[in-house]
Amino acid sequence: MKHIPIGTVLKERGSITEEQLKEALQYQAAQAGNQRLGAILEEMGFVSEQQILAALAEKLNLQILPLETFPIDIGAVKKIPRSLALKYRLLAVAMAHNRLTVVIDDPLNFYGIEEIRQAAAMDIDIALAERAKIDRAIDVYYSEIETKAVAEDLRVGEEEALAALEGAADAIDALDADAAPVVRILNSLLLHGYNIGASDIHVEPLEKEVRIRVRVDGMLIPYLTLARGLHLPLVARAKILANMDIAERRLPQDGHFKTRVEGIGMNLRVSSVPTIHGEKVVLRFLDSSVAIVHAHQFGMNEANYIRFQRMLGSPNGVVYITGPTGSGKTTTLYLALESLVRRQSNISPSRIRWSAILPAFNQIEVNQAAG
Repeated sequence: MKHIPIGTVLKERGSITEEQLKEALQYQAAQAGNQRLGAILEEMGFVSEQQILAALAEKLNLQILPLETFPIDIGAVKKIPRSLALKYRLLAVAMAHNRLTVVIDDPLNFYGIEEIRQAAAMDIDIALAERAKIDRAIDVYYSEIETKAVAEDLRVGEEEALAALEGAADAIDALDADAAPVVRILNSLLLHGYNIGASDIHVEPLEKEVRIRVRVDGMLIPYLTLARGLHLPLVARAKILANMDIAERRLPQDGHFKTRVEGIGMNLRVSSVPTIHGEKVVLRFLDSSVAIVHAHQFGMNEANYIRFQRMLGSPNGVVYITGPTGSGKTTTLYLALESLVRRQSNISPSRIRWSAILPAFNQIEVNQAAG
């Protein structure tokens, strides 16, 4: 692989003009060449990242991999430390016959590629991908590695788990300490769920193990199996955070907590229900920090949007919004409320728990326990 004049390649492809290339080269010279020409052209708005990747792929005979659908080998990911993956913005995605396939957004970073080759002790094949997709894949796959590594390290016996729950107060306090193993496993589960865009995490006790499943796009996906002895302390940790009664294991409970994991703020609802093998706990992610954008037509086609607006314009009546988890019920509800608030009327919506604060409304939370 050798140096290629990316500006010339883009000009030959018709992506930029001669004048744009000259302007970018002048800016690069003024910056003492500290910034790559491709990055400057993109920053100036002359080309897109996709155009640069296409030019590099053509000139260097490289593939552009669709990371959202490519079957990434977790064993390959492990070959490169996370620190190096972040440093050079790259991800190992496949390996075969002592060759490691690595996706990167800058195939001309020769020093980085050489450091990766030495770290993995394998020959390197390069492929291309967009920066944002590489960043997301790094978050997803390294958090999965961390979660599974923590689960592998933890071998808690059933007797120790029972002692942690039924013993002295300092045993319960140990569950809440930052260094406690159960805290590590719960934090890892939350971080992985957040990174993959899961709507909820299910902790399900079975006869001889604990099954962890995550719901993504409405589908429950098996993710991890934990030792049976981890069930009680893991459930206790979640219930302590949610201010639920850890001694009550025979009745369903509901709670809520906010936390930060590796600098990421998370807002979660916790529900527990007794099963024949112990309490099942579901942790639901509530996105209360992201502003809701009034999407054009609420994501509906023209005919349905017109029908829906006609319903919202009625002076009275009931509109049912139904569908599986992750299908967009809450988003549609909030968009409808934002549409209604423009009228000169009093709106006091009520819900068991709100996942976002809408300042234009008198939001009411239903307190079932208080009647």
